[in-house]
Amino acid sequence: MAHWCDTWPHTIVTSVILKDNKIKLWKTGQNPLKDKYDIENLIKNHPQYSYQEKAWPVFNDIDHEKVFADYSKKWFKQWELHEKHLGGSPFIDDDFEGLIGGRYEVVKTLKVGS
Repeated sequence: MAHWCDTWPHTIVTSVILKDNKIKLWKTGQNPLKDKYDIENLIKNHPQYSYQEKAWPVFNDIDHEKVFADYSKKWFKQWELHEKHLGGSPFIDDDFEGLIGGRYEVVKTLKVGS
């Protein structure tokens, strides 16, 4: 079976966990952060956190690359980075392709309270 990003059309989801309306943790990929974290309980127990996501349908390689290279970065710019954000910046390019062959998904452990 083909990898999800080689099957057309598909959807790329950009999601963000915010603390005090600043980016604490972000992700762009097949699945949103809400699939990994219990967002509802996080927000219920820690009201300084919130969650946003945006999905883009893509129909070809060009659309796919534009989401990662352009659209998601512009979407993230509506917030600042939290001073204790996890992982790299969503605003700059990291050379993940050179590290692990171009297919990547980076999700860091979210520690509530930090």
